[in-house]
Amino acid sequence: MSNKAKTYEQFLAQLSPDEVEVINYLVDTIKEELPKAEMVMHWGMPLFKIRGEDIIALAVQKYYFSVYLWTMDWTKKYKKELKSLNLGKGCLRFKKLKQLPEGMLRDIIQQAGKRK
Repeated sequence: MSNKAKTYEQFLAQLSPDEVEVINYLVDTIKEELPKAEMVMHWGMPLFKIRGEDIIALAVQKYYFSVYLWTMDWTKKYKKELKSLNLGKGCLRFKKLKQLPEGMLRDIIQQAGKRK
């Protein structure tokens, strides 16, 4: 989905209620795991930064959600769990939130925040 949203509210306004639920869950989880992360809008999507460095971005595509991470270290640790997901270069794609084991998601978020 091409998104030119300048604010998080504008971003959410373009989504379906189900998509809003998933994105809000991801944002809340990131804020819980990385309380020092600052959320900004960049490239039309929510982007989390720590000390000015990009850490995690979220996007809603036509058929899936994307979590962009600037490190791929987590792919080795969760190789078995990730088999059912679609991985791109630096991103994790999924259609339903239940595809992401919560413990794995929280650990990946924590790892992303420690990469500096």
